[in-house]
Amino acid sequence: MNLFRKREARSPEVSDAHSPYLAARREWDERYGDLITRAKNWRTMAALCSLVALVATAGMVWLSARSHVVPFVVLVDNLGRPVASGVADQTSPNDDRLQRSNIFNWVENLRTVTTDGVSQRKAIDRVYAQIASGSAQPRRSSASITEGIRHSNARKPRQSPSK
Repeated sequence: MNLFRKREARSPEVSDAHSPYLAARREWDERYGDLITRAKNWRTMAALCSLVALVATAGMVWLSARSHVVPFVVLVDNLGRPVASGVADQTSPNDDRLQRSNIFNWVENLRTVTTDGVSQRKAIDRVYAQIASGSAQPRRSSASITEGIRHSNARKPRQSPSK
């Protein structure tokens, strides 16, 4: 079945020529039959295109809902060569490294003084956001915080101010 092929016109038969009803039907088919067929064809194609678009949209929504990102970590040495690699494991919120990093970031934001007002405001906002949300800084006691700061300062040599 070809949707785009024109119908072949039938030649009038001698016996049908005498019937005015059949002659009127043939005249109707000649005038409006092609128009009706073309309208039916474009409506069919529009419905098929809409169906394809609906299926494609549903497929994209389904794919986006089930997407899953797996982090892959590569450890490099000081020369940039890969030492170890693998899929990252899920860490717990009580991990000591995460808490120490959060405390160090909080202290750094707290002590930062810049001439740029926008960056100074952002640092202050980050400090207040951590205090307000009850992140790692309020959870740990002040003794363990100062111990962690002293411990990190002992690893880094202090630089003397240049004059």
